[in-house]
Amino acid sequence: MTSEQGSLRSGFPAPNGCRWCGIDERVHARQWVEEVGWHAWASPTVEQRKARMKARRAARLQQDALSGNDQPALARNATNTALNCDGTSKAESRDVANS
Repeated sequence: MTSEQGSLRSGFPAPNGCRWCGIDERVHARQWVEEVGWHAWASPTVEQRKARMKARRAARLQQDALSGNDQPALARNATNTALNCDGTSKAESRDVANS
């Protein structure tokens, strides 16, 4: 799939992409695929959504492992929030892997 068809940069269809072709609803219009021919966007099955999410997560974790990161991106970029004396909050970026 190309980005014009609504896939993400990861190359995987979005979890809520069309049941038949994986293209996002907002850019779908009418599409042709061999299995069903011309079709409008159709909601994916629960199993398709789950499989798509698992595939995207596995690819992200594999990419992290190949780049030497042993923690998910959210943990690496965690933010520690604390309150200042005047009651406003401040955010401190911290590297969880080194703490």
